[in-house]
Amino acid sequence: MKRREAREYILQILFQIDFHPREEFEEKINLYLQCNDNLDEEMKEFIISYAEGVASHVDEIDDILNKKAKGWKTTRMSNADLTILRIAVYEISFMKDVPVSISINEAVELAKKYSDDSSPSFINALLGDIVNTDN
Repeated sequence: MKRREAREYILQILFQIDFHPREEFEEKINLYLQCNDNLDEEMKEFIISYAEGVASHVDEIDDILNKKAKGWKTTRMSNADLTILRIAVYEISFMKDVPVSISINEAVELAKKYSDDSSPSFINALLGDIVNTDN
């Protein structure tokens, strides 16, 4: 399985978990993975680690998004867009083995598939602002 497919699983997990208390995080991940028994153990471990990484940095990630999103706050963003942005900002800020251009492109592709028509350009612009400010 490629990282693109893994990102889709991570998006689905984090999207669902956002509607539940943080205390239920591990339980919800395990339940989700049980329902997707086509994944091998290595991929399950990767997905769990990745999702836990995003979740453990969610406050920092949301601070970055709130500072850079002109006229927007995370509380106003659609859940799909917010989850996609969290994954991308996690990759950009905390996973140095993923090239920034790949993170942005993958986020845009997820938005094309899981969000509305205006989301890909919004996500691309916001991530571009975050990256350009960090450099």
